[in-house]
Amino acid sequence: FNHFLKSISLDQNAYELLIELIKEEFVKIDKESGIGPKHYEKLNSLGEKLVKIQDLYIDGDLTKEEYQKAKMRCQNLINELREKEKQLEKKQEVFQLYKNGLKGLESIENQYIKSDLDNKRRLIGSIFPEKFQFENKKVRTADINPILHKIAQFNRVNLKNKKRDISKIEDLS
Repeated sequence: FNHFLKSISLDQNAYELLIELIKEEFVKIDKESGIGPKHYEKLNSLGEKLVKIQDLYIDGDLTKEEYQKAKMRCQNLINELREKEKQLEKKQEVFQLYKNGLKGLESIENQYIKSDLDNKRRLIGSIFPEKFQFENKKVRTADINPILHKIAQFNRVNLKNKKRDISKIEDLS
């Protein structure tokens, strides 16, 4: 079972690669969300407009109805912009969760070894959503967490590439 856990553990290079890929995806999403310098300029200008509207109302240049309509329009736009900011903050929290989760996968084998029985059960439950069996001292299951399955595939390909590179170096010497 430890061999299996090692096969789904991330090495430092794979961890850094996955973090960069996730970061790129979040950057794309952020660009699409439209939060940048123009966003903050628009927020400031709406705040200034709101102050001007209040001044016009105080000076008597706007009726109460006109003031309420203009204020409501500006306030709605400000609320929309602030909602975009909150969504960006949530995305950053999600990115941090991804980062922490992947960091935990770097040492999943050690986590299992050091865990008590209850935490071992939780760890196994997160790896295998369905029941699993041991056969000839190997894990046999139809379903494994899809992310962990991809990591295991990546590790197998990466290991084959390393072996091939080592054999090429030996041929050269």
